[in-house]
Parts: sequence; C-alpha cells; structure tokens
Amino acid sequence: MPEMPIRVLVVEDEPLYAEQLEAILCDLGHEPIGPAPDARIALALHRTETIDLALLDVQLRGPVDGIALAPQLLAHRPIPLLFLTSCAADETFAQARLAGPAAYLIKPVQPATLQ
Repeated sequence: MPEMPIRVLVVEDEPLYAEQLEAILCDLGHEPIGPAPDARIALALHRTETIDLALLDVQLRGPVDGIALAPQLLAHRPIPLLFLTSCAADETFAQARLAGPAAYLIKPVQPATLQ
C-alpha cells in the first residue's frame, strides 16, 4: 500500500520562493497546501484542510508574523511547525524558539533538508 503524502501548509509571502517550496515538496512526494501569503489565509487553510505540518516564514508581511501565527495554528490543531527565515539573528532565533518549532531553517532551504 503506498504511503500517504504529507500535507504541508506553506506560509510564505514571497510568491517565487513559495512556488519553489511547493515544487520541492511535490518532488519529494509531499502535498503542498497553499501557499498562504499571510496569517489570515494560513489560519483559514488550517481550519478547512487536513494539515500534517506547516512551513512558516518567520518574517511575514502584515500585522501577524510567522512567530505570532504559530500559537494561533497550534491552538486550533497541534501540528509540527518548521520556521523558515533569511534572518539568522540571535534575537529572532530566541523569539522563534519560544513558539516551539520542530526546526528552524535558514533560507534558501535545500531539498534534502525537507526530505
């Protein structure tokens, strides 16, 4: 019996990078959900779709960034969270750790990292 693909919520506000993430996930046999360019859309998708894992851009544009979005997603339904960021600053990392992600990945993410 074939394995069910992992359904991954992609929360990324850069359209080209979101497209790259989705392509990588598809190549790895996963099923991308989204992309969600902001917290509002991410929450809506999390409420209406079956999500196994979320990839969250830490620095989303808008009033709610990825770090603030994390507890809102977890309050609805606990899932593993992977934070993505191009910022490796200690302060950002410390804030992100408080949200309890499964991993904190620096962009650009390599396909082997998401396997």
